[in-house]
Amino acid sequence: MSTSSFFQNNNRHFWTDNLTLVKLLGITPVLSIATTLSTALAIGLATLVILISSNIAISILRKKITEKMQIVFNIVVVASLVCITDLVMQAFAYELSTSIGIFVPLIATNGIIWDRISTITCQKTVAQAAYDGLVCGTAYLMILSIVGVSREILGAGTIFKDMHLIFGSVAKSWIAYPFGENFKVLIFNFPCGAFFILAGLLAIKSTIDSAFYRENK
Repeated sequence: MSTSSFFQNNNRHFWTDNLTLVKLLGITPVLSIATTLSTALAIGLATLVILISSNIAISILRKKITEKMQIVFNIVVVASLVCITDLVMQAFAYELSTSIGIFVPLIATNGIIWDRISTITCQKTVAQAAYDGLVCGTAYLMILSIVGVSREILGAGTIFKDMHLIFGSVAKSWIAYPFGENFKVLIFNFPCGAFFILAGLLAIKSTIDSAFYRENK
């Protein structure tokens, strides 16, 4: 595969082959922890860093690891990167780490990471592996953010709540109440509410894809 073809194919992960909206990978954080934009950004950025790092590490070392040891090696790499990320967050963003809780260690079980690792053996260069992680991680961050901000507005009636956990004290004044301080639809604070939003995104994608297909048929 040429370099240009590789980049074109990988860009499909933003929409056509989005791993969350098509394969339904990585939906546990989407349904559980993405209750606000701040938590969605935090878990999404952590996943993005781990995805890029694991792709690069495995791409560099894959030829030096025997086929029998490949799975064990992949597990060790991902687990190590998750532990490092968790420790860094505890050291420099303890309150943010506490708000996310167990979901940082659970990144090690994210299906998107393992789906991309399984393709690394087909990548020709470290740059391609890094770009693969960047595209897939950014696409996942996008879905998390959409679900997070939707649940925050509908479930808590706020937007940009707790953004100071990521951007510092300057972000404490960012909080807003789009529909008034008393507006809350509590079901969106629970995973079942996230299912409704995710189903809506799937329906929107399906409708757009169907319309595009009919126009180009």
